[in-house]
Amino acid sequence: MANKTKDYLAKVRKKTGFSDYKISQEYGINQSNLSKYKSGKSTLSEAHAWLFADILNINPAEVVAYTKLESAKLKGDKSKAIFWQERLENLSDSSESIKIDIAQINPIVGDLDNNAQQIINLSLEASKQETDLLVFPELSLVGYLPEDLLLRNGFIQQVEQKIALIKNSIPENISIVLVHHVSKTEPYTILLILFKKVKFTPIISNNYRIIVFLMKNAISHQEASLSSLASKVIA
Repeated sequence: MANKTKDYLAKVRKKTGFSDYKISQEYGINQSNLSKYKSGKSTLSEAHAWLFADILNINPAEVVAYTKLESAKLKGDKSKAIFWQERLENLSDSSESIKIDIAQINPIVGDLDNNAQQIINLSLEASKQETDLLVFPELSLVGYLPEDLLLRNGFIQQVEQKIALIKNSIPENISIVLVHHVSKTEPYTILLILFKKVKFTPIISNNYRIIVFLMKNAISHQEASLSSLASKVIA
């Protein structure tokens, strides 16, 4: 097993942009302890495990269990190692929360090149922040309101091409949701398009309330947290 204490410390550095000295000052952690964490000579204390989990917006039970397991293995305590390994397995079997971000963009009506690039760029940024699901505003791709553009076959074909481009450009570790009104057969059908990692799944409905219902159920079923790109996940 990789050294989880060192891994969590590295993630805290990356998330905060702080040096070990700054982490020590900001969070009241003894520098001696940080040095031991960094070298792998010591595992996170339970208090520091909770602190790191809070900084990283992850389940504190997971951080505590990993560090307790790591400590047991370092000490050669097989019974405790088995106990904490079982706790981790139980955590993995339970419903996991997902991080959902809301993307705010300013699409230009009909400017598919610019709008698609904004969607791709924000998806790449969110992926780096370990976002699982990124939700875009309605009509992010075509702009609001497209009106008579929806009646042009050439425009609809261009939209489909941009959807394919977005699908091929976003990372495999993130899903995105686009809601818009463009369909080759029914221009005014509302589409909820979910790029679920590599899998492409369109959900088609002419009732906006159905889409809202589906989104709310998807979130509550996964016990998801909601956040904006610039803010912490709300527990």
